[in-house]
Amino acid sequence: RAAKLGIPEQLCAVGICENKIAQVHRMQEFAGASKEETLFFGDDVLDIEVKEAVGTFACPQNALFYVHHASDLHVPKRGGQGAFRLLLDLVLYAQQKHFAQSLIDAALR
Repeated sequence: RAAKLGIPEQLCAVGICENKIAQVHRMQEFAGASKEETLFFGDDVLDIEVKEAVGTFACPQNALFYVHHASDLHVPKRGGQGAFRLLLDLVLYAQQKHFAQSLIDAALR
C-alpha cells in the first residue's frame, strides 16, 4: 500500500522489529525530522519504548490500558476501524493541509 501511495521504503517498517527506536531514528534521519516533529502511533507494550524518541506518542481506543497511560494522545477509534485515518485527518487539519479543510471547518461550526 505504501508503494502505491508513493511513500518511500525508508519510511516504512512492517511487522515486529527488535529495536523500534532505531527504526524511528532511521526514519527521522531520512525525513530530516526532529524528535519534536515525530508522531508515533502504537497500541502495545513494545511500542511504549519509542515514546522517548518522539514528540508525540498516540494510541487507538482499544490499546492496552497501560499504553493509554503512557500515551500523549488517545484516538477515539479502535485500531482496525479507522483510528489511524482519524489521526491523520487530525494532523492534516491542524496543519491546515487537509484536502477537506473547508468541509471539516463547516462540520465543526
